[in-house]
Amino acid sequence: MNNVNLERLNTFVVAALAPTFSEAARRRSLSVSAISQQVRALEGELGHPLFERLGRRVRLTAEGRQLLDVVRTHLGAIDEAISQLGERKRVVAGRVTVGCPRTFGQHWLMPRLAPLLARAPGLSLKFVFAVPSVLESQLLGGELDLAVLTRPPEAAALESEVLTYEAFVAVAAAKARFGALDEASARRLSWVVFAEDRPMHEAWWSATFGAQRRGDVNVVVEAASLEWMLELVVRGVGVAVLPDYLVAPALARRALKRLPLRPRRAERSAIHVAWRRGVVPTARLNAVRDAIASPRP
Repeated sequence: MNNVNLERLNTFVVAALAPTFSEAARRRSLSVSAISQQVRALEGELGHPLFERLGRRVRLTAEGRQLLDVVRTHLGAIDEAISQLGERKRVVAGRVTVGCPRTFGQHWLMPRLAPLLARAPGLSLKFVFAVPSVLESQLLGGELDLAVLTRPPEAAALESEVLTYEAFVAVAAAKARFGALDEASARRLSWVVFAEDRPMHEAWWSATFGAQRRGDVNVVVEAASLEWMLELVVRGVGVAVLPDYLVAPALARRALKRLPLRPRRAERSAIHVAWRRGVVPTARLNAVRDAIASPRP
């Protein structure tokens, strides 16, 4: 019985209740020969004849009547349960946990996910802010459903696509005054950097002064917050390298200006959204991922 095919059981019930196999074929959208083949296959699985022929007519055997009495009700309940599961898969509801960098999440994710939440009242989101290595580990461990990473995922068990690119810009307060800057004089400036590893600073420095150059500079503030760095630069505390999307409003209102140094090559970093390879694509996961990947909010 463990090998009995559910599709054949459904065909048997329809054939048993229909006046003819032709009518059963119409109801199942199959040919008459397909109905006969499925019934014969089911009889082979069960080891009992379910129909007997009387001239041109067929009727249920005793075993067929017994099987019909048992399965017709239960098959209806199974079909209803499967239908409900299928409908639930199409409904955008439930929780999705997203890991991302705090500042990029505010500027990119928030404008894209707020409209989705308005359209799908059954959806809830949880955000986790951390560095890429932590986010990738949590994604692999199942603590996150999606992760926004400032680099490609390293684990083979993860898939990803590029959301956008961020460029790095060296900025100073609008009132700051500089003469001609070279590498040596740039090192002597007062710098505001992001933590000890200074990923944006080092990327910009090597793009400006050469791939093998390190940005060992006069650090006045280490701040693991891009917003703090931006505010400190606006207030004239120092200069800093920041993402273009973050400094664009301050540049537009002339609260900041670019350092008079131009990189030899454009320095930009790809932002990825990542998920576990082979994950079941629920409606809520697809909806959140599609919203995050949208080029426009």
